[in-house]
Amino acid sequence: MPGIGSVKVIISEGINGKRYCVTNHVKWSTRRILKTYLQRWDIEVMHRDFK
Repeated sequence: MPGIGSVKVIISEGINGKRYCVTNHVKWSTRRILKTYLQRWDIEVMHRDFK
């Protein structure tokens, strides 16, 4: 990816369509990336709700 370097892309397909996770942690396992994303998601939702 220009300007960023190597990235890892995870594509998840579900009933709500496709979701894409992109990270520069190319050595992390897919499980670790998704676990970290899910932990972060709660924080993102909380910040959105506070606004």
